[in-house]
Amino acid sequence: MILQEIIDRHLYQFIDMPVASWEEAIRISCKPLQNQKIVDQGFPDRLIESVQNYGPYIVILPNLAIPHTTQNAEGVFDTAIALTRFSEPIVFDPEDETKNAQFFFTLAAENETKHLENMASLFQILSEGDTLAWVMAIQNEKDLYACVDRMTSLTEGEEESL
Repeated sequence: MILQEIIDRHLYQFIDMPVASWEEAIRISCKPLQNQKIVDQGFPDRLIESVQNYGPYIVILPNLAIPHTTQNAEGVFDTAIALTRFSEPIVFDPEDETKNAQFFFTLAAENETKHLENMASLFQILSEGDTLAWVMAIQNEKDLYACVDRMTSLTEGEEESL
């Protein structure tokens, strides 16, 4: 499960300070990936450039952004997803509140195939039952662990009913 992998690899953070811009938020969201040597120092700039070129396509739902780029895997050494929760919504488009986001799942993929696998796995957990609401309710590390426990119990319950 993706959230368990995020925990196991220490790829999560909770930001309780104000963030000046969406560009700064993207840089912050890449820190766990940089700290684990999954991406290089230029990776955030490539994500920012992609949003500048194509608009806030990374905000897939109100309050949820998935910073990623499919242009190439330059500066990516491994495949992973990092979770960042900001205390305040990050504004991508001041004229469209649906483009604000507090949750960032930042994707790094070594190639296009792994990128598509990452996206599919993330969409799968976010589209199952109440899991999206559970994820969006995460406020801190304790909540993250509780969410994983809840999702694990749900999965185990489904396996028992088969």
